[in-house]
Amino acid sequence: MAASEKFKKRLLALIKNSNLHKVQYASAVGVNNTTLFHATLYGIIPNVTSLIKIANHENISLDYLLGYTDDKTFYPALPPSTFQERLVSLAEENNTKFSEIARHMPFETALFYRWINRGNLPTAENLYILAEYFQVSADYLLGRTDYKHN
Repeated sequence: MAASEKFKKRLLALIKNSNLHKVQYASAVGVNNTTLFHATLYGIIPNVTSLIKIANHENISLDYLLGYTDDKTFYPALPPSTFQERLVSLAEENNTKFSEIARHMPFETALFYRWINRGNLPTAENLYILAEYFQVSADYLLGRTDYKHN
């Protein structure tokens, strides 16, 4: 699991601003106490589902949550789309197949089909690699916003 000091500091600040204890915050956000403990103590970046729950609770972008930007501005998609819908749409917009995209990725083509057919989400690392490939924000790729760039 990847760790980030910026993410740790940002998350601790969000919790402090919420006036909740960590356990209360975890419950309010809907993430596991252990996940929040590891994130706030070691800066371990949780799975994308947990990141989305925190970002949705705070109405912030993943880039802000992970410390990639200091801009708190976030415009949620109305209605939100899914990662799977956006991935298929972006591949179609770029007139490319998953096998072609995978040639540029550090992961195999089979992951695309697991994401699409099983409804899984990529790791945060793979999410950002895909977002960079398509030149969109991670939040757009996840269907959290309709703005391609944060």
